Amino acid sequence: MALGVVAKAVSTFYGRITDSMRMDPLARLHGEVESVSGLASFSNQRYDNFYQSTRGVGQKMARERRG
Repeated sequence: MALGVVAKAVSTFYGRITDSMRMDPLARLHGEVESVSGLASFSNQRYDNFYQSTRGVGQKMARERRG
């Protein structure tokens, strides 16, 4: 499922850029900035999810070691 979400985000990202190429330069610039910031926040969110899940595993292992 996550792969589908990534593929959709990437296709939306490129779709927006190609759509914006047909517009005037100011609108195109705004569209690209919007797409890039959206993709950046998407990747930050993915990193946060990954970090939280790995941190949980590390804490569990440390507890098991202490016994």
